[in-house]
Amino acid sequence: MPIHYPVAILPRIAKLLKSYIYPIIPPFIGGEQTQMLERHERIQNFEQIRCYVLETLSQLELLKTDCCQLIVRLLTRAGRPCGVYFCLYGPRAVRLSAIWETDSNSILFYGSRGERVQRTKLVEAPELPHEIS
Repeated sequence: MPIHYPVAILPRIAKLLKSYIYPIIPPFIGGEQTQMLERHERIQNFEQIRCYVLETLSQLELLKTDCCQLIVRLLTRAGRPCGVYFCLYGPRAVRLSAIWETDSNSILFYGSRGERVQRTKLVEAPELPHEIS
């Protein structure tokens, strides 16, 4: 039989539980806002970007890279390529994504809940492929 609490007591219970659970779980799971990670990387070509995105997205949910499928799509604006969309499909219907914005030359990583979790600024701008297979 479930226990019913008055609405006013719920924030106090959540705060109490959080103090016990917080050391065990990462802050983004507990519903808190965490500061987005900012990194700088030197990547020479598109294949290295693809590998970097695959490894980074896999680390977000502790997935093995060989168990996941990475989908890559070219983004266009006014008929010209302007970026690349990466989507990693993992087990348990986990879906993580990243977007390489060529205008700002950065890769934005998004977690399974759609929140932006990391931004990687590329030191050098690699060549954007005209076609992606």
